Amino acid sequence: MAEGDLELARDLLGRWFDIDGEVGHGDHRGKELGVPTANVDPDPALVRPPIGVYAGRGRVDGVWYPAAINLGVNPTFGGDPSATPVRAEAYLLDLDADLYGKTLRLEFWKRLRDEIRFGSTQELIDQMHRDIAQTRTLIGSPT
Repeated sequence: MAEGDLELARDLLGRWFDIDGEVGHGDHRGKELGVPTANVDPDPALVRPPIGVYAGRGRVDGVWYPAAINLGVNPTFGGDPSATPVRAEAYLLDLDADLYGKTLRLEFWKRLRDEIRFGSTQELIDQMHRDIAQTRTLIGSPT
């Protein structure tokens, strides 16, 4: 898992690698950028994939939704991989709901790219929309 081989992890686990957690408040930046995210703080003592952007699914209230997931520290807004705690921020496609306090399960299906620092907020927004489109193509519609 530490090397990001999600398919091998799936084969060994018999399921997709996932993390569960309670949705908490972040910086509300995703909503301001037009891509509201559900924030889960992974337990740092547990294994997780490398920092990056992933296509996967999120389950809340028993329903699965395709999800574009950033696992990282938000370097565009000052996050430092050596000091900032890693957070999972998931944009659940086709869901507009208040998830605070709910349990969210995130499955990681495919690594899309590294988490990088963008030169502008607009560059980040443009890339997020490409990540969402790629997720929609890879994962498809809710099942």
